[in-house]
Amino acid sequence: MGFLSIFSSKQTAAKPQAPNAKKRVPPAEPRLKGIAPTGRAAPAASLQKVGASKPARGEQRPATPRPSNTERVASEEGAGKPTVGKPSESSGPTVIASENDLAQRIRFERALNKDLDLLPAVASKVCPVLLDNNTVILLCLPEYLASDEADEVQKLLMQKQQRPMADPARVVVAVPALLNAIIREHIDKETLGNRRKILISPERTAMMGLLEDMIRWGVKHNAADIHINVYDTRPYSEVKFSVGGKYVSVGQFANMPTQQLQELLRVAFMEVKGAAQATFQPLMEQQGRSNHVLDNGKRVMLRWATLAADAGVSVTMRILHLDVDEQGKTFEELGYLPSQVQMMRRARMTNGGAVVIAGIVGSGKSTTLATTIRGIPEFRKVITLEDPVEYTLKAIQNTITWVSGVEDPFVEKLKTVKRSAMHDLMIGEIRDLVTGRAFMDLASSGTNLYTTTHTGRAVQIPDRLASDVIGVSRDFLASHGVLKLLVYQALVPKLCECKYDFEYLIREGGEDSETQFRDGDYWRSYADRIDRLYGIDTLANVKVRNPHGCKICQKQGFHELFGLNDRTVVAEMIEPAIDDHALELIRRADNAGLERYYFGRTDLDYRSPDMNGKSAMDCAIFKAFQGDLDPREIEPRFKAFETVEIAREIAKRRRA
Repeated sequence: MGFLSIFSSKQTAAKPQAPNAKKRVPPAEPRLKGIAPTGRAAPAASLQKVGASKPARGEQRPATPRPSNTERVASEEGAGKPTVGKPSESSGPTVIASENDLAQRIRFERALNKDLDLLPAVASKVCPVLLDNNTVILLCLPEYLASDEADEVQKLLMQKQQRPMADPARVVVAVPALLNAIIREHIDKETLGNRRKILISPERTAMMGLLEDMIRWGVKHNAADIHINVYDTRPYSEVKFSVGGKYVSVGQFANMPTQQLQELLRVAFMEVKGAAQATFQPLMEQQGRSNHVLDNGKRVMLRWATLAADAGVSVTMRILHLDVDEQGKTFEELGYLPSQVQMMRRARMTNGGAVVIAGIVGSGKSTTLATTIRGIPEFRKVITLEDPVEYTLKAIQNTITWVSGVEDPFVEKLKTVKRSAMHDLMIGEIRDLVTGRAFMDLASSGTNLYTTTHTGRAVQIPDRLASDVIGVSRDFLASHGVLKLLVYQALVPKLCECKYDFEYLIREGGEDSETQFRDGDYWRSYADRIDRLYGIDTLANVKVRNPHGCKICQKQGFHELFGLNDRTVVAEMIEPAIDDHALELIRRADNAGLERYYFGRTDLDYRSPDMNGKSAMDCAIFKAFQGDLDPREIEPRFKAFETVEIAREIAKRRRA
């Protein structure tokens, strides 16, 4: 098949070649500068590198932060290098090895892949880019530098754009993630311009090197967030991480000079997109996102949220991995039990209506939502509206940038989406009146709607949607077929294989969920209360964490995580759309009645994996019975067992 088939259907396909046709030999006319002299990519050894290779480095940094090699090319070695778009005398192809190289050597105006209707699979290998001098250049992966695909893209450029080619006309991009970031518009003229400003100053470069050290540490240790807490009146401030649901300090970042962190935030914010202000403002709340390509080519997005606290600004950066395997985890691997998985699949098979997943911040809602979308058959058209895109899905994904003070971009996007003949729509979060109206418009239109919201229980989801903030009509929520599945989930740390029997606490004593040491008598009473409430024979079945850890769980390096390894979902689910009584309770805003109706029974078998009629806390109790969860990790995420017992006594007296 001819290589014009790599473009969208708008292009005219080339005539098919004979099956045994030989590969086309490039013509003998003079080549453009920078192109390898064969039909294959030049060997790696012959490529002109930009900057020295990055030295190996441990986790400890010297007292004064130094730039990484990818940052350091700015002021010294890079100063004399030619800018692409001007004649170059280099004998081999120009090589772009990092985002810094891209910023310094490519005077980027915009990518042209959409102008040419290139398929993403092609643009991720050969991407045409318009330069600021109105010439065009091809950014190519090494093996595609002198390929037929690159020739066809260049031919199409000359036909459609009628702009001159740069000299050299093609350059090598050594890191595939850079091309992916360009075609996804994570890297554009603005971000590269900001990076050039940073690279002018060695001090700014060092600050970016320090931030990337934090990102590397977070990625290596599977941290969910980076927290930078600045104390304006103190000489030192702190950096913390969210790891395994714990808020922990790391030795090398624990106490850092306040002025250094203030400068880091000021410099790093220059790369933030989607914020209402162009510069960092420590006295006001700001939100945005920045994209980073690490040494190994891994792409990471930081989602910024700054809080102007009394003592100084507090910045939380959520780490989002942009190169997550499209396959992802299954519901079972996330921790959902068989009866819950069946409810998920049943809802997905039902046409129309909404699946709403709720939880607190950091409870894994987006991960579960992505798993739900991945299970949709490929013959259904799926569109997503996200802020930002967190996982790569087999869907038409759209990033919605919310900027305060600017007309909501969601409205125009939604108008187009409604005309797109989709079967399924994912909205990242229902958060305001605009998304609330979209929920009402789509949940009853025959489209399957999948979304998330922030609440503390499944039965609170209707109340959240009907609130003044979101504004969905209660009569609408109480309609048949609208709320087909409501899910609440939490993440609870799982025990490592070095776990102990519960008897250990009775014998040795141990810390409670608030780290206060308790003796054996306390823990015997604690086990008795669990047995009265749930009948799971705590001493025989329940396990607790090993406070000393083992070689598996110690490698995380935090005493708080010794004896723990990974986290699991615990969840509760309800299906109001098929239950007339539940819908009437929703219409009347009888939240207490809805809670009693779904989760009011106390005669359940908590040793059974059947989760019908069981709350997320009951789900956690079953997993404790299985020996997977320490009961001390359950209480902080729900309520104290003593509180459960008191509530049951009150309910018993009321019934009497």
